[in-house]
Amino acid sequence: MDKEKFELINGEKFAFLLILGAHIDSNLPDLYQLKPDLWVMKKFPLDLEKSWKDWLGEFMIEDIQNASLCIASKCGSVNLESIDKENEKLKKQLRSILIGILLSGFCHFTNDHFVLTGSMIEDKANVRSINIEDHSIFQKGAPFESITVERLNKSLKIAEAIEKFEALRSGGDFKRIFRSLHVYHSALVEMDLSEKLHQFVRSIEGFIFPEQGKAKKRFISRTELFLGNKLNDFSRELFDLRSIIEHLHGPYFLEVGKPNRKYRLHVCQRGLESEALARYCLSNFLLNEKLWSHFENDRKIELFWKLPESTKRDLWGAPFDLKQVSSGFIMHVIDDSDLLL
Repeated sequence: MDKEKFELINGEKFAFLLILGAHIDSNLPDLYQLKPDLWVMKKFPLDLEKSWKDWLGEFMIEDIQNASLCIASKCGSVNLESIDKENEKLKKQLRSILIGILLSGFCHFTNDHFVLTGSMIEDKANVRSINIEDHSIFQKGAPFESITVERLNKSLKIAEAIEKFEALRSGGDFKRIFRSLHVYHSALVEMDLSEKLHQFVRSIEGFIFPEQGKAKKRFISRTELFLGNKLNDFSRELFDLRSIIEHLHGPYFLEVGKPNRKYRLHVCQRGLESEALARYCLSNFLLNEKLWSHFENDRKIELFWKLPESTKRDLWGAPFDLKQVSSGFIMHVIDDSDLLL
């Protein structure tokens, strides 16, 4: 839904998520309302007080004012003078949207995110806290996927699914899925290809439940559900790359002969594909509630994998389109120095 104006009024608390360096679709409106209490805009609407400018410094203030994407949430409050659970709830909603964006496609962010919160008192926006948070570091060669209205709407669906899914959690329930989400995010904020590739494959393993001593065999066979049954060589290679990195070798350890650009570009492509596959597994799961109960704990995950093949495929849904991701790999932007050549 579109709205012409975003306003903060007296008696409201607010929170803003500021994303720097995002690729924004040219058709995205300057202001777009995702739902009644959530807005997306291309410009940060506040002018920070001098005390914040003095504390943060000129360059950081410039980053905040020039953020390419601003997401805002607000609510009414009678406790405007303090930072409390209301502010934390607003910030959590924004972080869920950010996770939704990270699970909806490749992200090319260039700097850390800012999360601001405060309250509106006597016609003045009082920012009470500013947090600086790690940003997703894109892999060179990744396709440029813009932030569009459609992507924002999908991100909202993922965010709402995450909030609903988290409400189901009690004790140790869904621990493998939450670990998968955690290692996926850990991979995104890593700079090193080894760590990225290793963590993305581990995120995929959260759904597979590999048995000790049979991890490789299960990874290859069970990823058929995600990929189809003609890509076993791809799954085998992903697992082998993950294993050499697990044992503290570099990502190019399996290279034969002298270091060469062709092989190292191939490994970079596998890094992108592992990211996209991990993202597909997580987003497909979160947006498909009929899957949730099957991954509640280790016993139920094992029972899921024992279901008839047709039943599993009906539950899981359409497979991952590896070819689409592979065709989007932009190898010419990767320099020899990126490949340690």
